Amino acid sequence: MWRVCLAVLILWTGGVFGQTGQQVLERTAKKYASLKSLRVKSTIKVTVKMMGMETTMTQQHEAIYARPNLMKARWTGMGFMGDTAIVCDGKELFMEMGLLRQTQRMPAPSSLAEISHLTALGHGEPQTFNELTLFAGVPWKSSLGNAKVTLLGRRRLGQRLTYVVQIRFPDGKVQTLWIGVRDNFIWQNQTEMRQKLPEFKPEEGEFKIPSPKDGMHMVITETFTEVVANPPVSAKMFTYALPQGYKFVKEFEVPGLKGKSELEGKPAPDFELPDLQGKIVRLSDQRGKVVVLNFFSHWCGPCNSEAPDLEKLWQSVKEKGVVIFGIAVWAEGDAKKRALEFARKHKLSFPVLVDAEDKVAKQFGIEGVPTTFVVGRDGKIQTVIVGAQTEAVKEAIMKALK
Repeated sequence: MWRVCLAVLILWTGGVFGQTGQQVLERTAKKYASLKSLRVKSTIKVTVKMMGMETTMTQQHEAIYARPNLMKARWTGMGFMGDTAIVCDGKELFMEMGLLRQTQRMPAPSSLAEISHLTALGHGEPQTFNELTLFAGVPWKSSLGNAKVTLLGRRRLGQRLTYVVQIRFPDGKVQTLWIGVRDNFIWQNQTEMRQKLPEFKPEEGEFKIPSPKDGMHMVITETFTEVVANPPVSAKMFTYALPQGYKFVKEFEVPGLKGKSELEGKPAPDFELPDLQGKIVRLSDQRGKVVVLNFFSHWCGPCNSEAPDLEKLWQSVKEKGVVIFGIAVWAEGDAKKRALEFARKHKLSFPVLVDAEDKVAKQFGIEGVPTTFVVGRDGKIQTVIVGAQTEAVKEAIMKALK
């Protein structure tokens, strides 16, 4: 009789009696880490709700990965945005953007772990726990930090029985994973984010934009239709051919995102902001140096992708009379805490300032992030760059140093 009761209890609890969500994640991580190569196919659905409107976009994703640094991934069906691809043949890395008809070409990173942050296309922010980061061996336990991991039970996804694990991050982001009971593969990966949007105050006579009081609500759901462990691979599978009508570039050249600010050529607005240690930094005290002001948000995907490159740039110019300040704006929740988490995640050594009330962002007319200002030794703004364009920032610094 007790055996029958136990069986009923196991069924009633979803078959997870004695397990935790952390244990399921650990088994999944070990499974991906044990593979030599991996092929996946999936459908990604992105739903955005903002200002009373809802927009849905669906795209297809195919990828194959092999150690140590071979990768070929493509996202299709993105409409006017065009297709996107990332290819690494072991010697060079290619990032293709259909909207611009350009392919960024650069030396290949030594591992897939270094490439993984670039795949945040459509994810808003690089994910800690997905098939690529796990296969690449990116440390996931420390990245979860104080996130709460919960095993919700066992549920069917189509014909497949899965464990459903939910990860709640301190910043409010929620990630839910459907993980195969038998194979320990991720079969569905959903991320839900709510982001605060800046208040737009139009000048007299300008069109009044409705106030985005509720911010933006985004849900990204990736459903896998194919997961193949250790597929045969060859060097030919990772070759890249430039599509007709495209061109190779060092940094993506985005029309209208550089050199069109009313502030260029004018003195930079002075400000005082605290750094992460609480010390007040005044812009006017930096006169005589070339100053780089990088406005970013912790939830911004391009900002997260750009941060490691800015750190490398800082290491190369900090002895040349150049100072880089990261300025954290539009934070969700505790502004200082979010800025500190961002700096720690990307191991930033340049000063990060906290614009908790977004006053400096308004002074500089920030309308999107990342936005970077290069201020000359005379205190005047020389260049404004919108978007993650580290090479353009470097060129602007070199010009300011002449």
